[in-house]
Amino acid sequence: MSFREMLSGTDVIHVGLVSGPAAALAVEDLGYDGLQVGGGVSAMHEYAVQDGLITPAEVIEQVRRVRAATDIPIMADLDDVGGVPPYVRRYVRAAEDAGASAFVMEDIDCLGRWRWSGVTNGWDYQHQRMREAEAQADLVKAAVDARRNSDTVIIARTDAFITQSMDEALRRSELYIAAGADMIMIIGIDADSASQAAHLNVPLTGLVDLEEGKYDPVEHERLLASGLRLLIYMKGLGDQYQAAIDGLGQASSLIGPRRAAPAASLFARLGVPEMVHDKPPNE
Repeated sequence: MSFREMLSGTDVIHVGLVSGPAAALAVEDLGYDGLQVGGGVSAMHEYAVQDGLITPAEVIEQVRRVRAATDIPIMADLDDVGGVPPYVRRYVRAAEDAGASAFVMEDIDCLGRWRWSGVTNGWDYQHQRMREAEAQADLVKAAVDARRNSDTVIIARTDAFITQSMDEALRRSELYIAAGADMIMIIGIDADSASQAAHLNVPLTGLVDLEEGKYDPVEHERLLASGLRLLIYMKGLGDQYQAAIDGLGQASSLIGPRRAAPAASLFARLGVPEMVHDKPPNE
């Protein structure tokens, strides 16, 4: 069953976030409805680079590998899909050819995150640097025009709730829907704020963070009852590094001296800041 077919029903759709085929098989075996090949997890786990330094083409290659391992529906995280209409056209069609039946496109200006600062004489990195809403709506329209399969689901993501306000997130969502988006993902939306977006009249998606210390079963129950139609379940991005440290570390004392003490996380090992979404600002 495709994402489009599942959306025609009324049940909540449960999607597991993965970086490659092995995790995809786990998602399938655990009974999830589908999976998302994530940009951040693929960057960290498969390429050992910071989130934002992976291209849509590399995510699409992960989609192709996952599709070879499982038949369940695949959603691709394509970041800003290249940021200009010609790239959007190429990447949307490549994602479909690789086996994705849905994809997420975000309104973070991925290349624009990196700008030279004359004040610090260095590169200024901001994770949430937003593209102009009207320009992003044009990219959504380009994605709608590019898809060759009418069943392909386009999920327009906005980070405006956590960087500006819910009013701005809703304004952007309305523009993206008018441009043809099938679903909306508002980063930061929870059971309390979901009702503010109910008038959008398209299915809404949210995130469930399964990281130890963050997962709240009670909040999860509330989220399930909030009206969101699709939930993406995510785990910490440093898991594979820590799993290797825990497993291979058992024999390390018999191998020889360590080159360095294991880092606290994969983020620390690579020397990059953790990707932490700020809480939504008060309106």
